[in-house]
Amino acid sequence: MKFIKTMMFKYIRFFILGFAAFLLVETCVLLYLNNVYFKHGSDYTLVKINSTASSKPVFTDVKLTTGANNLSCSHDGKYLAYALNGQLNILDMTNNETYTVENAKGMVLSDFKWVYDRDRLMITEKNTDGKNGYYIKLYRYDIKDKILTEIVDFLSGNDYKINLSNKSDEVTDIEVSTKTAVTYVTVSDKSSGSNKSKIYEINVTEPLKKISTYTKTIGNILCLKDKDILLYEENTSGKIYREDTDSPISVSGNTSLKLLGFDNKENVYFAVIKDSKTSSIYYGDVVGKSFQNVKLDKAVDPSSIMVNYYGNVYINDKTNTAMIKVLPVDNVISATSSSVSSSKTSSSKASSTKTSSFNILSSQAELIIGTRYSGSIVSIYDIGFVTNDSGIIKHYEFK
Repeated sequence: MKFIKTMMFKYIRFFILGFAAFLLVETCVLLYLNNVYFKHGSDYTLVKINSTASSKPVFTDVKLTTGANNLSCSHDGKYLAYALNGQLNILDMTNNETYTVENAKGMVLSDFKWVYDRDRLMITEKNTDGKNGYYIKLYRYDIKDKILTEIVDFLSGNDYKINLSNKSDEVTDIEVSTKTAVTYVTVSDKSSGSNKSKIYEINVTEPLKKISTYTKTIGNILCLKDKDILLYEENTSGKIYREDTDSPISVSGNTSLKLLGFDNKENVYFAVIKDSKTSSIYYGDVVGKSFQNVKLDKAVDPSSIMVNYYGNVYINDKTNTAMIKVLPVDNVISATSSSVSSSKTSSSKASSTKTSSFNILSSQAELIIGTRYSGSIVSIYDIGFVTNDSGIIKHYEFK
């Protein structure tokens, strides 16, 4: 009996110690995610604000460096990132200062993307010495700290290396969720005649994972921010898939779709494609299959439709050089815009759809809404957009 009691005491002690160790590791992971990975690149201090002062940054036109390419701006419109001579450059558009992000040793810039809700860039770089093969590494760059930080497995300390099939492989898309600590990277074979791509998942608490996809001809990708769900386009058929299924996504019976974007309420935006154009936009919950629909009175190129983080949808009317607001419908004011009575329909998967209509402004005489601009659109941000007008970067605030 004494032996049994002794053994039971040892097992209980080992269990308590093991459970305590588990809690310690979990706490360390959560602290890392909260204070490092999820941390905004800014510290906040409560200050008294002069009610007459404007909190909006003041922008002036900026001359762009010759040869700059792959331009994109941060979520607040303050910073412009671009590639130049194999390196990432950042232009502070509040003071016109430019600085270069030095590549990691032995690496060259492959691709980069702004995080959707903070002044942070996710960057991929490729090694230049292929003696032991070529690979991709992932980094983050916070504007405030101005430090290039490699993303590694927090638990093991190992770095993430995406091994490439050949030297011509490049990163073609990056999707990140700061809420789930997951980054998705699309690697595409750029060799002549090849259209094959692979998607990799980098989770800072797990080993590198290659996503199983229905196809190798992958277009745009999009991940939800509160849920671990990835969507990707199949270029050949024009359909969209979830990573966990081989059946294409159907929105109110439509499967020929194009990803347009997402918003801070976890809505995903789709364009229904017909003859390479769209006259119908759906947005809603891909998990609950509840969508709303906006019909346009004429078909447009889906690449002209832009969605920002707050669920505002704009169409780039190149004919009239204006950005026209389509959503939210209630905020659209137009001589030719109209709202029809909403109706709910059911699909075979019990999804619901609310429909409204919007008439695209087709002539300058009708153009009483929208933001006129000059040049070509670079990208949109929270309250406006940036254009490149013959090498001059200009800001426009949405009306």
